[in-house]
Order: sequence, then C-alpha cells, then structure tokens
Amino acid sequence: MWQALENAGMRVADGGRLFISIYNDQGYKSVLWRGIKRFYCSGWLRKGATIGFFFPLFFLQGLIVDLLSLKNPAKRYTDYKKARGMAVLTDWRDWLGGTRSRWRSRKRFFVSTWREDTDCSI
Repeated sequence: MWQALENAGMRVADGGRLFISIYNDQGYKSVLWRGIKRFYCSGWLRKGATIGFFFPLFFLQGLIVDLLSLKNPAKRYTDYKKARGMAVLTDWRDWLGGTRSRWRSRKRFFVSTWREDTDCSI
C-alpha cells in the first residue's frame, strides 16, 4: 500500500492534493467481510449464492431505513446513479467482489503516514 501511495503522490503537482479512501478497520467485521469477498470470488456458483443472499439483504435494509424515516423507497434507486455515478446493482456487485482492499484504523494510518514525513490531514 505504501508503494502505491508513493507512486500516486509522485504524480501530484506542487501544491496539489491527493485524495484517497481507506476502509476503516472494524476488527471482526473486517475479517468477516474479507471472508465473504473471498468466497464470492472463488467460483461462479459461490458468486451466485453470495449475490442471491446479499442483494435481497441490501434491498431490505434500504427499504426498512426508508420506511422508518418516512422516505420514498423508490427514490433511493432512482437517485442512486446521480449520487454515486453508477447503478446500485453495479455498486453492490463491486462491493461484494472487491478483494484487493486494505483495512486500516485512522490512528494506524495517520501514525504510519506521519512517520513517512508526509503532510496528512484526516
């Protein structure tokens, strides 16, 4: 990860800024999601089973949140692409299949970056 950040940083103009996003390390939740992502990527049958389980779960979670907050559930999906730049199903599929992610705590990332003598604001 540090090599990738260094490579990206070399392409930032003087006075420019580089924005990155790091998954927050949430302990056992991060370990669980890493296992789910590996399962998803281990074959077409497992991919189908994972989609068959999580897509309805994601949908129901959004539906419950919208109904409890008295929002139109359909609006969540009609406005999604404008807000995120991709269709909701594409986003869900990308989330489930993204195994090349790194989890870091904010504190650990900041301390590591600080040691690299880099100007880092969180």
